Amino acid sequence: MALLTIMLLILLSIFCTDSSLAVLRNITPFQYLSDDTTLVSKEGSFELGFFTPESISKNHYMGIWYKNVLVRTVIWLGTGNNSVVWSRSLAKQAKRPKLDLLDSRNLVVTEEEDTNPKKYLWQSFDYTSDTMMPGMKFEWDLRTSLNRCLSAWKNWDDPCSANFTYGIEFDRRSRTFFEAVIQKESVEFYRTGPWNGLRYSDAPDLKA
Repeated sequence: MALLTIMLLILLSIFCTDSSLAVLRNITPFQYLSDDTTLVSKEGSFELGFFTPESISKNHYMGIWYKNVLVRTVIWLGTGNNSVVWSRSLAKQAKRPKLDLLDSRNLVVTEEEDTNPKKYLWQSFDYTSDTMMPGMKFEWDLRTSLNRCLSAWKNWDDPCSANFTYGIEFDRRSRTFFEAVIQKESVEFYRTGPWNGLRYSDAPDLKA
């Protein structure tokens, strides 16, 4: 069984007719997350599930939100359309992959038999949406080419991408001169200037 079956099952919208709400602590292969089921972190602070924004009632989205806040505040968004939206090749196949929502707000896939609880096969912190949370990295990873940037919703009720991003750019030839840029596709709206070791050069009001 492929390692990523667990992620595929979560990212597929499988809806059940039972109206009762079930709560899971983790998900293993052959389990799935349905419209009436949520994954809750160990201390009960955060919840992962499907939701429907009021302004676009016909669409369902998967997200993480604060469990005990009256107005649902989504802090991470995952999307899918009945297809695989993420995959990863590993030299060593995981025997018993498991998905957990941590109290750090991080959604992680781990090997159930691994004695190192922080050895993640995949984590949502690597795939930011519109919100930066404690523990996330805001960077361009030169080793993996993973660009961890923020991406805006269209509005408060519509999580579809507005194509506005806030991320790190750098000189690709020298692989230096990192700076933060806000842009919509190829149009720039704000640039901090290169990092000089203490602060961004074009943002002198930012303290070291």
